[in-house]
Amino acid sequence: MRSRNPLILLIAEGEEETRIRWTRMAEANSQNLELHFVHDGEQLLQFLHRQGEYAELTTAPHLVLMSWTPSTPGTKDALLAMKLDPQLKFLPTIVLVENGDAREMIEAYQLGAASCCALPTTDVDVAEFFGAVRGFWGEFVRFPVGLSRAGQHPVHGR
Repeated sequence: MRSRNPLILLIAEGEEETRIRWTRMAEANSQNLELHFVHDGEQLLQFLHRQGEYAELTTAPHLVLMSWTPSTPGTKDALLAMKLDPQLKFLPTIVLVENGDAREMIEAYQLGAASCCALPTTDVDVAEFFGAVRGFWGEFVRFPVGLSRAGQHPVHGR
């Protein structure tokens, strides 16, 4: 059942140090992930709609990770916008909250998140998180024809 194609993740994370650590951990653990980072909710929507600096993109994410922290503004609004957009509403989104905050998780599910997790903070947590994401979303999850990774992409129809 292993896919040879990388799982493409779009990650909204405002902390440069976190982005560097996550990239290092994904590469060090051979997770077969392709990571794309944006700093906030506005950039996330620009990436998904291929606007501005993302206009020439030829790839689209299979999964969105959103950090709901003060360093990553606008992600709640971006999630709501995604779920109201007919082209984006089926794109699975995992919301990462600090300290597993139950109120934040409830809000994320109410806005349409596919999943909520505590924000991984240590290298071990990050490696385990990416392994779980790759295993579940990259190997086991299936989408209907027209929404599959093998067929048409839900965001851009490719």
